Amino acid sequence: MMLRVIAKARADPGFRDVLLSYLDRYLGDDVRSAGTKWVVTEQDLEEFVKSKKLKGLAEKTIHDEVRYIKLALSEVNWVLTPEGIREFLADLAEDEKTFVLKHTTYSLKSFLKTVLKPRDPALFRALYDVFTVHKPKTNNHTRLPTLKQLRLIWQ
Repeated sequence: MMLRVIAKARADPGFRDVLLSYLDRYLGDDVRSAGTKWVVTEQDLEEFVKSKKLKGLAEKTIHDEVRYIKLALSEVNWVLTPEGIREFLADLAEDEKTFVLKHTTYSLKSFLKTVLKPRDPALFRALYDVFTVHKPKTNNHTRLPTLKQLRLIWQ
């Protein structure tokens, strides 16, 4: 029955408009949200690992990136949405986990570029542009000695 409806909608533009208006009215939010979420699978992670191995990354680097990706995925129930990513990263920032935030954002960007971009460029753009790689500020700059201090040392 559903196939007949779809076939008729493809053939008859008037029927197509009516069908789309009903879909928008009764399932609008569901239909629109389907285009902005990605349900990640273990196969996606395996594809990511294979790609990184082909690029020649060290096993430890790959392992660390996968760990941060899995951390993020576990927090958003393996469904990446713009809102879910934003909330998760905001929580990390709020908890002042700056280096976890840095590594997570880097790893997520890499994961999205490697796995999602070739499959669905529009969804890739929607998720990729939601956040930037966090760069923590370091305050561990060593101060150089003054001329006075150097003179004291050499005397």
